[in-house]
Amino acid sequence: MSQLKAFKFYKVLSGFVNNMVSAFVPLIIYQYTDGNIYWSLFFILAQRVLTYIFKIVLKKHLERNPELFLLLRTVPIILFQICLAFVNYQVVVFSILMCIFNALSFTLKDYPSDCIQNYSSQGFYSSAGVLRLLEYLGSAVAAIFGGVLLDYIGRYALVIISLVIYVFAVLPLLIVYIKNRKNPTFNKEMVSTATLSFGNLDDKNTKLLQKSIIRKYFLSYYLISIFESVIELLPLYFYIRFGNFSMSGYLTGFQYALFGLGSYLTSKLYTKKDLHIFNVICAILSALFCCSIPFVQNIALLFFVYGGQQFFYSCSALYIYNKMTEKSKILGITNQALYYKNSATYCSYFTGPVFSIFMGVIYPVCFLATGMSLAYALYYPIMEESARRQMVDYLQDNDIKLSRRLNTHFHHSKNKNNKHKQRSDKTFKKKDKHLIKNSNANDNKRVD
Repeated sequence: MSQLKAFKFYKVLSGFVNNMVSAFVPLIIYQYTDGNIYWSLFFILAQRVLTYIFKIVLKKHLERNPELFLLLRTVPIILFQICLAFVNYQVVVFSILMCIFNALSFTLKDYPSDCIQNYSSQGFYSSAGVLRLLEYLGSAVAAIFGGVLLDYIGRYALVIISLVIYVFAVLPLLIVYIKNRKNPTFNKEMVSTATLSFGNLDDKNTKLLQKSIIRKYFLSYYLISIFESVIELLPLYFYIRFGNFSMSGYLTGFQYALFGLGSYLTSKLYTKKDLHIFNVICAILSALFCCSIPFVQNIALLFFVYGGQQFFYSCSALYIYNKMTEKSKILGITNQALYYKNSATYCSYFTGPVFSIFMGVIYPVCFLATGMSLAYALYYPIMEESARRQMVDYLQDNDIKLSRRLNTHFHHSKNKNNKHKQRSDKTFKKKDKHLIKNSNANDNKRVD
């Protein structure tokens, strides 16, 4: 089994395990604290803060051996499940322990998963959509299954089932790691021939361009990822509103399914169409759907609105993911870009719960997400055009223009006596995706 196939298998089953249990923990805490919403919100916030800290500490190790850390994730999952089984005996103590173990579980999953996808995937655009479809379909089934089990069977059955499934999910990746661990090209960052041809990785302008691209996409991700807070907080809102786990599970499962479908359709369109305007429209539509959620009373209409918001959000999320990956692969910084993409997402995770804590209620986060998504719709086209122009100059080996765009002083030319063929921005705008794809397809060199 290839690394990519093993990873797809893992994504489906691990998504199932994660959302079958952990998505309901804030609801369980709310239940056992006699409706104390602040304790549930604090749990959500604290586990994300801890995840961010753990990720910073373990970054280099997570990049080097991601499969091992996915296997080690079994330990915090087991400890988390044990605490969940006994939470009703001492809510405060076991809630704190669950917060720590779940944060460690997220740390050992999110960034290692991104790294493995980067290492194993050549057809990045199509595979990103397929992986998200598989992952979120598994999450959809898990949310429904977990909600029903909690209502009719209980936590203990849920704990046992989820543990068995997770161990089964990680085994193929472990086998791939054992077989390939001595291969010098295994789990190595790929560097585009453009970067290796036009200059070395330590060139000043290359370094500045890398930082510029990362900063631009960090802010874009922060704005659009506020919907991740919506995803995390609304199950608690639905539980308070409807009074049972099942309805919360159905709504959560439906939105996961729509998110996966939107990701898959966008991945198919991405290689055939220019989705620049489509991305902006989707961001606006997801904002409009999101701000209407608190006003919807009819259950059927609530499914439509919540699912629609997630569908359009997924289209924007995958679009920006692919755009960022195109540029970062050329510059040889895909892992670094994915790390800061994760960091931006976690900053949004902090924003939602903090906002809700100060407001004292959950649903206003929908209005916060609406505003940030509209800001993304305004900012992203400007940012993307600026990033595109920088990449044009980089790929044309035009140090003077690139220095000006990066606001630096030009001191030397790598090829003073060579005449470089300059293509117009207008021509490159039409062909930039083709150039980037060719650069990725012909890429046969790696660096540590």
